[in-house]
Amino acid sequence: MFDANTVKNAMGDLVGFRYSTHPYYKYQSDVVRRITSDFGYWVNSLQGADFYTIEATLPSTIKGIDIVKNERYVIRTAGGVFTNVGAADNEVGTAFTATGTEPTSWGDAVLELQSCLTYLDMIYGDVMVDLVSKFINNSKAYLKQSSLLSNQAVTTGVADRNNPITKSGRFVGFVLEPHEGNNIVNIIKRLSFLGNTANPITDPFYIYLYETSQNSYQHRFLFQYVSADSLQWQTLDEDKSEEMYIKYDGVTGFTGGIGQKFIIGYYEDNLTGEAFGMDFNKSLKNYSVFGKYMSVYPIAIPSSDFNTESEHLPSDVTNLEQYRTTETHGLGFKFTANCDYTNMIVDNMHMFAEPMMYAMALRILEDAVASVGDGVHNSTKDAAVAEWRKLIAKYSGVLYGGYMSISSEQSVYRKGLIELLTMDFSGIDCVCMKKDFRHEYGIGNLM
Repeated sequence: MFDANTVKNAMGDLVGFRYSTHPYYKYQSDVVRRITSDFGYWVNSLQGADFYTIEATLPSTIKGIDIVKNERYVIRTAGGVFTNVGAADNEVGTAFTATGTEPTSWGDAVLELQSCLTYLDMIYGDVMVDLVSKFINNSKAYLKQSSLLSNQAVTTGVADRNNPITKSGRFVGFVLEPHEGNNIVNIIKRLSFLGNTANPITDPFYIYLYETSQNSYQHRFLFQYVSADSLQWQTLDEDKSEEMYIKYDGVTGFTGGIGQKFIIGYYEDNLTGEAFGMDFNKSLKNYSVFGKYMSVYPIAIPSSDFNTESEHLPSDVTNLEQYRTTETHGLGFKFTANCDYTNMIVDNMHMFAEPMMYAMALRILEDAVASVGDGVHNSTKDAAVAEWRKLIAKYSGVLYGGYMSISSEQSVYRKGLIELLTMDFSGIDCVCMKKDFRHEYGIGNLM
């Protein structure tokens, strides 16, 4: 696995668009977006992958729908009111950069789109993530793709509902200590709670995640406990960035420390009723079979040890063992341990520059051909479709490889750029390598 958002943020100006006389380029230049390349790879240096093809892909006229913030528009037909979204007036010929999405009124007005910021930003990230996915998939002979540990629970057994845990204003939960490694990430995907009283929506019950090098919580999840006296699970939504990532070398998505500990739990004062304890899964202690990727133990921190000057909890994080307890305070979770290749990809980002150039060109041409079926076409564009298809075939061969005829009866396979990508796998944790290929090969994608 890899973290797509981190990869997108690390791309920087991997590839760009060089000077063009097309109006789209002028606005890209005005806002300095996607026009520079750190490595000298220009998408529009490839035939057909230019702003004219992008223009053929996008609707030329806009009417009666929400517009896109930060895009450039020109009023071509009067009748609407656009001053609330950035226009100086509502006259024909007025150009403006959208500051909002909903004009006061459209009437009979028609706008012309004069930029493609959103489109380029969208495909730039999507294409890069697709390239990385293909590279890792091509490396499946060497890199593990499946989970190391799946949905491991930290609580077991039957709760004693006759003896709820008396609240005393503490912070209760677990200490999580990821074991040293470059590529292992522990992901909390589900949380559970068991108590004697449902928490109303008006009195929110939050589960917090802290990291010992940071001065405030790194994650906060609203747990809607609605069924008193019943164990309730909630799945953390990956698409909403609710999943919690625990890594030895810092959590993806924020600036964390190396070799830190994490604390997950809740404040008893935020709980309407009282919790029931469940047995702690002691197999997670130290380096036993379920705990070799992350050690976990339950804790209870008294309010007297809270850091009152910040959200950092507790004041002294050097000795969390002193807060160890045998009770789990109603809270539970399941985590999955995966091999995470994000750092390897980010450290070798420059190697994707040339494949990225061809992949961007492919995406632009494929979108142009596909848009014909969407009705976004004209006679000039229709005449270009055949040529676009030829270029798609050509660039696909360069990027992904394929068989090339060398005579009427013989063909040979030519590797594509994505197959020829190589990376040093020597820094990958052995547990993430298949059959310990690290000791056999120093360089990566040997296809």
